[in-house]
Amino acid sequence: MSNIPTHLEVPYLWALKEPQPRPGTNKDSQGRTLNGFDVRETKHKKIVRVLHNGYAHRRYSFPRDVVAPKHPMIRWLNLPMAGMVMRDEDNRMLNDGPAIIEAVFAGHKPIVDVMFMEPQNDWQGLVERVERAGMSYEIHSDPETAATITWVMFGSNKPMGELFDLGAIAGFYGEGTKLGAETFMKRLVKVADLNPVQVVSEYDWKRPESLFELMLTGLCLGYPLESTLAIMLEWA
Repeated sequence: MSNIPTHLEVPYLWALKEPQPRPGTNKDSQGRTLNGFDVRETKHKKIVRVLHNGYAHRRYSFPRDVVAPKHPMIRWLNLPMAGMVMRDEDNRMLNDGPAIIEAVFAGHKPIVDVMFMEPQNDWQGLVERVERAGMSYEIHSDPETAATITWVMFGSNKPMGELFDLGAIAGFYGEGTKLGAETFMKRLVKVADLNPVQVVSEYDWKRPESLFELMLTGLCLGYPLESTLAIMLEWA
């Protein structure tokens, strides 16, 4: 088992026990390659860097005086669980499929979209487990690959208005973007009675086209509100 806290607070860094090829320059005092999240601050901004094998693969810059509401399903570790490359101290990939599935069952992530490929296309087994847990799910496929690939999206069956403090979330984004809480609350009210699986089925969640779709995608995938705000500010 990894020693990384389930709900780590940034900054949080760890050294790899076994070095990877061609490491970057971010290392600890013993010269070991670092992974994780570090924080740098300027007068007005906080910058979270996502490190993998000593390299900063992504930077999220957002106002330092805007405080995000906390929630057990919203965490920094959900970023590498969405495809961003990162290893734990024992060199295990954090975006490992079974680990992501278990994170959703444990209530550490709202939803996940799982791909099953032939010949080991045992998506029925997952669906049975999801049904036993009383969770929401949707089975879908791409017409071009439907014969060999099946997707199962599943997650919490609670409506967004019950799952999250939508007012606090709207306030955070309203303050961070300077667009005002009401701007975001108008959109959140429309999905308050839907669960996360239902929310993302209403638009192309993998390719959000507006600040509001970006907000919903980040929220349903359990991304830190700060990282989503940083992308919003990049779009502006």
